[in-house]
Parts: sequence; C-alpha cells; structure tokens
Amino acid sequence: MRNSAEQRPHVLIVEPDAFVSRRLKEACGVATRVTTCPDFQSGRERLMIEQPNFLVTNLRLNEYNGLHLLFLSHTEDWTTRCIIHTSRPDFSLIAEAQKLGALFEWTERLPYALHAYLQNAWPQGDRRSAHRIDRRRMFRGGRRAPDVAQLFSPVG
Repeated sequence: MRNSAEQRPHVLIVEPDAFVSRRLKEACGVATRVTTCPDFQSGRERLMIEQPNFLVTNLRLNEYNGLHLLFLSHTEDWTTRCIIHTSRPDFSLIAEAQKLGALFEWTERLPYALHAYLQNAWPQGDRRSAHRIDRRRMFRGGRRAPDVAQLFSPVG
C-alpha cells in the first residue's frame, strides 16, 4: 500500500522571484506535494532526481530559460507535464514551448489557473502532448489548398 505522500501529484516549481514562487505554491493547494527551486541549476537537479508529475517554470531563469528544463524532461521520455509562464512577451520562445507540449500562461494569471491544471485530467491526445504532432501548423494539402508558392497563378 502506498502512503498518501506518494499518491499526491508532485509539482516542481522553478521560479527566481520569491513572491511569485510563494503564490504558485499556495495555488497548488494541500492536495499536492510541492518542491520549489530558485534557479535553473537547483531546478535541474530536482528534476533529474524526483521526476515530478508537473513542472512549472518561468520562461526567464536569468542566464538560462525554462526551455532547457522542458527539453530535459522530454529527452528523458518522462510523463512530466510542463507549464511555462512569463510576464514578458517573447512569442518565439512561447511558440517553441508549445511545440514541445507545454502549456503557457502569463505570470499574472497562472496562480488562478494552476489549480485547474493540476486537478483536471488532460485529454490523452491533446495538442499539448509532446508525443503528438500539432497539425494546425502543417501545410494543408488537397484541391482547396492555397497556392502558397504561386506556381499556378496566372501572371499579370
């Protein structure tokens, strides 16, 4: 029989701002086991040792970014679900995180949304799964596809 600490979902929060880290920890609630790390190095060590159910990380981690942790969790083929947040818009990094299967929230909104992400089951093959291709960004073929290269458009 497993004890209650092992049955609770484990959340790893990697956040350099102590105030935001405290708010996220409170948002997780008592039904989760939470580990907080203030920087990339300690977050990486905890991620390798504990392999949590959820990774919540800031996109900006001083000299590193949260994508490094996201890459690590996916190269090891773990079942860790990732949630990336930031308060500064960097849309290329956000798109890259979403391609890898992470959820994205703005830092100001995440404490209100985090509890729902942790408690509700995500669909098996949803677009945030790193093991499924996001077909929305692929070229749509067929007879109704646009002539992107304008190969068949009449000239002048």
